[in-house]
Amino acid sequence: MSNFNKNFTTTNIIKLALKSKPIDILSKYPVLINVSMSANHIPLLLVLGLLCIRCCVYAEIYVYRDSALNRIGRYEECRAKHGPGLEVDTVGLLQPGEPEDGCSDLIPATQDQLYVILATGNCSHETKVRHAQAAGFDAVIVHNVGSNELILMLYENDTGIEIPAVFVSEATGVALLQAATIPGTFVIINEFIINGDLVLLVLILALLGGFLVLVVVLGSAWVRYLWTLWQRDALHAPLLNSLPKQNSRGS
Repeated sequence: MSNFNKNFTTTNIIKLALKSKPIDILSKYPVLINVSMSANHIPLLLVLGLLCIRCCVYAEIYVYRDSALNRIGRYEECRAKHGPGLEVDTVGLLQPGEPEDGCSDLIPATQDQLYVILATGNCSHETKVRHAQAAGFDAVIVHNVGSNELILMLYENDTGIEIPAVFVSEATGVALLQAATIPGTFVIINEFIINGDLVLLVLILALLGGFLVLVVVLGSAWVRYLWTLWQRDALHAPLLNSLPKQNSRGS
């Protein structure tokens, strides 16, 4: 058995799906993109489809300093599942939240195009976003605490939420908080979307197509088998009729 088949048993695929992001899996194992349709690969395709349902809408934060566009950092983020999406090339200035977790009323924004940086925990992400919106911020950047894992933020009710929110790792949060203290520093957020519904639809169609191909192949083989049996019987019939008949013994 090849290393690919050993690594991608159904159990290992599920473990990989729960621990990894789709973009990481496809970049680490590009062979998955060209995986052939077979019974062994059906669990892989199903899990990848489910994985795309739970996947983030990823984006990148570019941190620049001064008008010369000297880039000082690039960070990955995960946009909230609900709420408005990010505009193309969203540009803003950074401001640490006060309080830092955003679980109570925030000190209002001092100018337009301010993105507040908040720590996760102590309350729901929806609460943080609502407090940020009430304080006049244009976007929310929530960073993890004690982990660099990106989490998909979910709201129980997104009614009335009009500003976007993204989630970043703890390391990114620390870097952004440091950048916020430097005058002339601003960020540009570029979003690139992994459409989970579309990917799942393509996978389902691929599975159905593979199943139909399997049915056609097996059906053709069965028809050829029956045709071979019929031809054999048809060829043997004259030979059997040409055999001399045995005389029955008299009493």
